[in-house]
Amino acid sequence: MSWCEPLEPRRLLAAAVTDTLVAAGATWKYLDTGVAPAAAWTAPTFDDSAWKSGPAQLGYGDGDEATRVSFGPSSTNKFITTYFRRSFPASEIRRYAALNLEIQRDDGAVVYLNGREVARSNMPAGAITASTLATLNVAGADETAYYAYALPLAPLAEGNNTVAVEVHQNLPTSGDVSFDLRLTATQNAPDQTPFTVVVLPDTQFYAQSYPATFDAQTQWILDHKTTNNIQFVTHVGDIVQNAASGPDRNLLEWTRADEALHRLDGVLPYSVALGNHDYDVKDLHSAGATRYVEYFGANRYAGTTWYGGASPDQHNHYQLFSAGGYTFLHINVEFEAPDSALAWAQSVIDAHPGMPVILATHAYIQGTSGRSTTVRNPDGNSGEQMWQKLVRKNPQVFMFVNGHFPGEANQTSIDDAGQPVFEMLSDYQSRTNGGDGWMRLIEFRPADNRVDVKTWSPTLNKFETDANSQFSLALDFNTRFTFGQPPPPPPPPPPPTSQTLTLRQGLNGYASAADALLRQAADATGGPDSNLAAATTLHVDDESGGPAAKSEALLRFDKLFSNTLGPIPLGSSITSATLTLQVTGPGSGMRLHRMLANWSDTNTWNSLTNGISPDDTEAASSPDATVGGPGGLAGRVARRIRAGGVPGEHATAGDGGYRVSNRRNSYGPKAPRTPAQLARAQALTARWLRPPPLARGPDPCTGAKPRRLAKGGGPRQ
Repeated sequence: MSWCEPLEPRRLLAAAVTDTLVAAGATWKYLDTGVAPAAAWTAPTFDDSAWKSGPAQLGYGDGDEATRVSFGPSSTNKFITTYFRRSFPASEIRRYAALNLEIQRDDGAVVYLNGREVARSNMPAGAITASTLATLNVAGADETAYYAYALPLAPLAEGNNTVAVEVHQNLPTSGDVSFDLRLTATQNAPDQTPFTVVVLPDTQFYAQSYPATFDAQTQWILDHKTTNNIQFVTHVGDIVQNAASGPDRNLLEWTRADEALHRLDGVLPYSVALGNHDYDVKDLHSAGATRYVEYFGANRYAGTTWYGGASPDQHNHYQLFSAGGYTFLHINVEFEAPDSALAWAQSVIDAHPGMPVILATHAYIQGTSGRSTTVRNPDGNSGEQMWQKLVRKNPQVFMFVNGHFPGEANQTSIDDAGQPVFEMLSDYQSRTNGGDGWMRLIEFRPADNRVDVKTWSPTLNKFETDANSQFSLALDFNTRFTFGQPPPPPPPPPPPTSQTLTLRQGLNGYASAADALLRQAADATGGPDSNLAAATTLHVDDESGGPAAKSEALLRFDKLFSNTLGPIPLGSSITSATLTLQVTGPGSGMRLHRMLANWSDTNTWNSLTNGISPDDTEAASSPDATVGGPGGLAGRVARRIRAGGVPGEHATAGDGGYRVSNRRNSYGPKAPRTPAQLARAQALTARWLRPPPLARGPDPCTGAKPRRLAKGGGPRQ
């Protein structure tokens, strides 16, 4: 049979069964005081015992309300927002294929499920406050209409759940408010139609040298989505070959991979694992994976119903897809997944009891020698360690796929519950043309109680049929995917005691870095009164161009600390900070002095009165870091800088950032001093300990001056 033809005629499915989770006309708790509730009001644990309650429809002004809410003391300046909450149970959520919301709102609304926003209706983008106005005025039949939304399944929990809604007016003089809601879940219909999961092995050489092959793979998937009933695609890592190397951080390869996989967006659920070639420096966890997060982090999947979420560092993700009458949980973990990643994966499994689980990673089993036993990262886990720590104790896990090791292999292991786990390796990077387009097609056949595995190349237009490339696995769907009534899930694992974050202007939404270039003498770049905020290079010079020809750079990261908007929680203890500079001209080295005076990116040499002096008033006299010397430096330079903060205190003196100057001559009066040049692509990497559970402080993002950790530069990118 050709894979260009349907697997077999589609069977007529039984009608889907729909469960009502929240009925129209249900009783809701509500707050109509005109004052916003506490920040955690959308969470299931929030105490709403002091709120009023009443049946829907809730509102005022139309005369058809079952419960009338208050608009406040003034009919010409009514409360803009009214808040609603309702708890409901859900059991055996593994049965559900879809979650459906219908909402009556006049004028606009934002809907949350278990603390996660799942829908906006007639509301603007961006942050929502108690004073945010609905986008349009609602009138006529629209006031009683129900607006339908397909919600993601991921926020739904086994057991108790909470839906929270805030309804907003378009004007403070609006004459009416209306609110009601229906929430239903559609069960997986009985379905024994075969379906396919596609495995994309290492595409590194396609991204480097054969992009047409990568494009052919994803285009073939699209062309055969219906004929082969493809329901999910999993990429097992090594997306690119050359990590984030080179002056443009390997932009071409990442762009090619992005374009190839973009074909799947909006068409199929898919995942992309983090391989050893996908870290910023090949193999190294410690180098971070900013390119991977930039292209394949959580933002890529925003707005999809099948994407579940990511680990805090966005190196690990999970997805849900429905096929064959089941909802499957797919989890991809990074290369040599550290303990924190495995703990995160365990928490995801615990939150989805009863769902069959497919795991994907880059390195797990290797050829005929079984699971891998060595690692390249001190915090990494080998394939054998992943089996011992995660797989064998979770009977929901029935399949594990990986790449990395050139070749093919498969084995069946028995977990602690006596259940089979299918483990499969496929990696064709050592073949001609970077792999000749070979990829895995895993066909599930519920009616036949088996899984057929095939290896196909859309560029060669043929199957590979040897025993390691084409085989069948016995799988009794009824018994293997019946896990019984699961025990209550354990509490989620505590967050890591130490976390690391890398910030760079324009990366992953961060846009609060500042820098300034100060020039004492006039030249082609500018002069002492020049606003050089738009300059693409920062010059650092201690008068190599002659007397009165200094050049200084000021660098700073803002808005780092907040319990809501900042990336680092209030009260965290900063244990280390590293400033990474891209040096484009070698110069004679540099010194970094902590700034003490205020400044902005529009400052000039003269506006700061002859630049900045390291006099313990404008900047610290002793540098926090000194790099390079008379021989100069070039390339990517990382330097540890002074970090501060203890639990309950999240910043130290010197909130103003850093002054960077050419290193003063400590090698004799005639040693040369030449200017250094910095590309505006600096990054700050901070490691911190989370605060004690009750540690809280004022949020600097509410208007107070942002507090910062030990400063480094991070200009525009």
